Amino acid sequence: MDQNINRLEFGELPVSDTTLLVSDSFMLSDNLDEQEIIEVLRYPSMARKLTGNPFKLKFTMLLMCVGGFLRVRIGMREQKVTAGHLLVITGGAIVECLDTEMDARVVLIAFSEKFIMQAPRMSVYPAPGILSSLHATPCIPLDREEQNDILNLYRMMRHRLGNPRFRSRSELAESGLRTLFCYISGLIAPAEEPQAPTSRKQVIFDDFLNLVDSCGVRERALTFYADRLCITTRYLSRVVAETSGRTAREWINMRVILEAKVLLREGRLSVQQISERLNFANQSFFGSFFKRATGLSPNAYRKG
Repeated sequence: MDQNINRLEFGELPVSDTTLLVSDSFMLSDNLDEQEIIEVLRYPSMARKLTGNPFKLKFTMLLMCVGGFLRVRIGMREQKVTAGHLLVITGGAIVECLDTEMDARVVLIAFSEKFIMQAPRMSVYPAPGILSSLHATPCIPLDREEQNDILNLYRMMRHRLGNPRFRSRSELAESGLRTLFCYISGLIAPAEEPQAPTSRKQVIFDDFLNLVDSCGVRERALTFYADRLCITTRYLSRVVAETSGRTAREWINMRVILEAKVLLREGRLSVQQISERLNFANQSFFGSFFKRATGLSPNAYRKG
């Protein structure tokens, strides 16, 4: 495996010996032809389990499931990715693999911001409209023809990019990615058909979850969210509980724990610094909060 993968900050991705890199900023990987199950796909820079360890993407990732399933959390929302679905996650999102079927088969394409900056025609891809649609609905269902189209494009790119004598590797990676996003935009555009009206309670819950995703790291008072949604805290609590089966407080705490896990695993900040970043009064209070939620102290989780 190319050791340059660590320079890409792709080190959190589950990859195999089939991983192929282009210009330190574009990656292809799959386990379509391997006998191993997905749980032996390993992290290149650290030996730790695939599930239960959230990480923050520093790149954009496209993952197509062609067999089995994966269940992931993107920010505060869970997604079950089954065969025939394409998952697109943009940089900056916190991702956690919650569960995976033993024989799941996936195709993965990832590219960093560096790739976009170096590719002159990539500056408009993916277009802002596509990005907003993908943020709302990151998992795209594909029919058999669409799945085969993407597989054929992936295999063509892989075949040529894997040939060391092929001279236009960066150009092919760029044009292939542009083609793929053009194809995805065509899949998203028809979704403008009339849809069943969303209930008022569901709208409030969705807006609440979006706020928690963006503000929950530092804002933990229910009054903050109720004020932003122009409703009372009592009504907010009732709507969230009825819609999701969890309390508003539980959702906020989940967001804080998610961020704490990412920061602890990254290892760049001390526990004291993390407690300050997450707006705790002191390190002791943060430690008690984290242990109550996870069963581990912050230092024990970091070492685990």
